[in-house]
Order: sequence, then structure tokens, then C-alpha cells
Amino acid sequence: MSRVAKHSPAPGIGQEFVVQPHENRLYVHTYGTNDDAVLRENAELRKNRDAIKEMDWGVWALSIPAGDWARLVRVNPEIQTDAGMRKFIASAESLPYRVREKI
Repeated sequence: MSRVAKHSPAPGIGQEFVVQPHENRLYVHTYGTNDDAVLRENAELRKNRDAIKEMDWGVWALSIPAGDWARLVRVNPEIQTDAGMRKFIASAESLPYRVREKI
């Protein structure tokens, strides 16, 4: 018998978790993601250099939608390490996720 749990932080956006014990698997269905909106906002932020201020403790560099992050981790698990993230930031693949032109 399967079990279902849902998480919905906002109307129309969320995830459904389905446990299938007989398959020994957990399925996650994500719906209503805002991936395109995040990437559009990133492009707008890159146009306005003054939109993002540097802080004493760091700099906002990337904004990666959850679905894209899951794909990036599957393709390159090293991205979860400091060295892997630095390598990703230096690559052309990071361009749509950047909130500033130069990092």
C-alpha cells in the first residue's frame, strides 16, 4: 500500500511525496514551479549593477530554481562541495543563474 504526503508552501506550488514500499522507492512530484520566473528575475538583476549590495560576510552570486538544482546535483554531485561550486560558478553553465555579471 502506498503512502502520500503533500507539501504546499503557496497555492499552486508544491510537492507530492509517494512512498511505494513494495518497490522500495520514494517518488517526488513537483508542481507549479517558478523556474522561469527565477531566471527572468536573474536577468533583470544582472542588468542593474546597483540592485545587489555586497555584505561584509559574502556576496549573493546565484539564484538556482529547485528543479534545476536537483538536475545539476544529479549530473555533477561535486557541485555540493565548495570546490565544486566554485568550478560551477566559473563555468558558462552558471550564466542563467547569476544575479550579477561578474562574480
